Amino acid sequence: MESNNGMEKTLKKKHFVLVHGACHGAWSWYKVVALLRAEGHRVTALDMAAAGVHPTLVEELRSFSDYCKPLMEFMATLPPDDTVVLVGHSMGGISISVAMEMFPRKISVAIFVTAFMPAPHLNVPAIIQEGGTVVPAGATGRRKQQHWRALRREEKSSASADGATEKSSAA
Repeated sequence: MESNNGMEKTLKKKHFVLVHGACHGAWSWYKVVALLRAEGHRVTALDMAAAGVHPTLVEELRSFSDYCKPLMEFMATLPPDDTVVLVGHSMGGISISVAMEMFPRKISVAIFVTAFMPAPHLNVPAIIQEGGTVVPAGATGRRKQQHWRALRREEKSSASADGATEKSSAA
C-alpha cells in the first residue's frame, strides 16, 4: 500500500496572499499564517492603507484605490511566472476583486471568506443598497462608533417611514 508521503512531496507549495477585512489588519490572519507556513506554503499577509500598522493615515485616503494600494503594489512586484492564491475576508473581497481584474495572470485562485464578492450586476454601490455596509477603511474608536450610530439612525428612520407608509395605505 502506498503512503501519501510521496504524493505530498510532489504537490507544489502555494503562495497565499491574505487580505484583511474592514477595521482589521494583517494581524487578524496570525493563526492562518502559522498553519499555512507549517505546511510549507509561502504566506504574505498585507496591511491595507491606513489599517493595521500601515503608516498611511485615514485622513489621507481619497479613494478605494488608495486603500488597496499596498495590495496592488505587491501584485505588481511579483515575477511574471509567479502566481498566488488570493484570500480576502469581509471588505477584503472588494480588494481582491480589484486585484483579480488588474492581475488576472498572477492569480491562480481567489478565495472569498465571508467577503463581499462584487459581480457585473452587484458592484459596491449595489451591495450597500442591498443592505451591506462598508465601514470607512481604517475607521477605529470614536470614528467607527459614529459611523455605526449614523447607520442605525438611518435604518430606524427608514423603518419608521416604511411603517407610516404601510399604515396610510391600509387606511
